[in-house]
Amino acid sequence: MLRAKLIERIRKGMLFLDGAMGTQLMLAGVEPHESNDYQNIRSPDVVRTVHERYFEAGCDAALTNTLGASGVALARHGLADQARPINLAAARLAREAAGDDRWVFGDIGPSGEFLEPLGTLKAAVLKAAITEQVE
Repeated sequence: MLRAKLIERIRKGMLFLDGAMGTQLMLAGVEPHESNDYQNIRSPDVVRTVHERYFEAGCDAALTNTLGASGVALARHGLADQARPINLAAARLAREAAGDDRWVFGDIGPSGEFLEPLGTLKAAVLKAAITEQVE
């Protein structure tokens, strides 16, 4: 099982992770105003290729292309209702690139909103969005 192997691998020493997905997507032509996370559906070959290149460079693990893929964060792009398919596609693409002998870690980033009372985001809404992303 890969999970048990991960613990063994960490005990042995350094584990190399991939680098910046967003930068690589921009270099591949994704416009700065577009959702990087939506590229899992819109341009899956581009996302998969980024993962593959990191693995070819010697990475042991990759983060999914989901830094901004919570429903709260995706709402800025009008994609809140696409959180589940975007996250599932991201996991599938990273897993395809990783093969059977490398790891894939889910990446959950900030929502981009402030919680009450500093902002308008309710804690329960954020919790639900992150729970959906994790599932």
